[in-house]
Amino acid sequence: MKQKLFSLFVVLMAALAVNATDYYYAGAANGWSNNNEAWKFTEVEGVLTLEVADLYGDFKITENGAWHPQHGAAAAGEGVVLNGSYNLVKCDDSQGEADAPADCKILIPAGQGEGEWRYKNAKLTLDAADPDHLVIALVAGTLYDHSDDPKTYQIVGSFNGWSAADAPSFEEVNGVLTVTVDNLSGTFKIIEEHSWTNQWGRNWDTGEDVVLGEPYLLGAKTNSEPANLALANPFAGYTNAVLTLTKNSNDAFVLTLVSGTFYVTENDWFIVGAWNGWACNAAAKMTPVAENTYELDFAEFSGEIKAVYGNWAAEFGSAKQSQDTWELYTPYPLSYPCDNIRPASYDVYENVTIRITVDYVHGTVTLLVYDEHAPVPATYYVTYCDKNDGTIDSEPVNLTLPEAPIVPGFTFTGWEVVGGSLEDGIKIRATYTYNGDQTSAPAVVANPANPAQKLIRNGKVYILHDGNTYTVQGQEVR
Repeated sequence: MKQKLFSLFVVLMAALAVNATDYYYAGAANGWSNNNEAWKFTEVEGVLTLEVADLYGDFKITENGAWHPQHGAAAAGEGVVLNGSYNLVKCDDSQGEADAPADCKILIPAGQGEGEWRYKNAKLTLDAADPDHLVIALVAGTLYDHSDDPKTYQIVGSFNGWSAADAPSFEEVNGVLTVTVDNLSGTFKIIEEHSWTNQWGRNWDTGEDVVLGEPYLLGAKTNSEPANLALANPFAGYTNAVLTLTKNSNDAFVLTLVSGTFYVTENDWFIVGAWNGWACNAAAKMTPVAENTYELDFAEFSGEIKAVYGNWAAEFGSAKQSQDTWELYTPYPLSYPCDNIRPASYDVYENVTIRITVDYVHGTVTLLVYDEHAPVPATYYVTYCDKNDGTIDSEPVNLTLPEAPIVPGFTFTGWEVVGGSLEDGIKIRATYTYNGDQTSAPAVVANPANPAQKLIRNGKVYILHDGNTYTVQGQEVR
């Protein structure tokens, strides 16, 4: 009997151990990390305790290294003071609870504000007897005013998983705040004191990105979070990137990428849009067909699109507020940042291929939509000459030449201009070579069912057929 009771006790203890909850501090003081082991409450003489050298700013209590559920303030501005306690409210916004505070945070100390007042050698305890109503207490610490202390600044971004706590700090080198990032790529921004309270990023006025060797005037955080910074070349990465942080005469921060070794990042390409719910999924993934060239085939296609590099690492489309549209067979230079790429027509296109060509070094992308089953237009040039055949001007003309008539025993060799006038149209004739003995070559007779000539009149291209004149689209214009 004792053995059975002992076994049951062991099973119950094991079950409790498996279901035990770990509680973590997540806030300004640790860069809002919700699973940092150094900020986990551990049991000391039966009491969940957390001791830290420097405690400040707002925070939450999280469970098991996840963001849901959270425990925080019942009302904005409330908090805990030295030798005081505070009854936390459980706010699991993943469940959409009606009584959950909109901003589940508390401040230390209460009423003193974020980031200025701090506690050195702070000690927190947590009473978790009721897991839905935690009680936190600040039992030790030395309060001091941090507002006059020198600030520290960090660079944080996709290169370090956006971890504010682990963000590398700028250090003074020859009187200039300097930091070296082993591998700088993607997006990033500047923060203060390993906290998200103060941030600097994209300059809203210029909208530009960072270029090697060029000072960049940072935009400071306002009511809306500043957009992340990026390298002007969205495909660029720099190893051993050295950056400096200075202030200009207006006391505004200036960031400079001083040096680094350039390389091209590697990612997949996607064509996303209304057709697939704007998802970077397998159906949207492009196939490499040549060096720096990628294609995606569509049985049916319509609507607005974007070309996406990686899983939304960078997106390319129309220039901001541009009214340009893409058309079949017309190369379309894409912009970054961008708006959606709009089609000239919202009709459904069948059996089309979208191709992008990328210049990774200069950061440019060109899009082309074409139908591989239809004739592809080519660009020809009309040259205007003076009476001595001197060139006055030249302009391009896009022509989609028809399929040449099939002539038994002959091989089509191309098209040639054979006459006409600006008023009556210029005639272009199919030319052939005889496959047999050239001395006995018969006269070429084109198949009348397959038009052999095109007519250019008033800048438009027409097909001559059976005495009538047709446009490329087949509309009779006589």
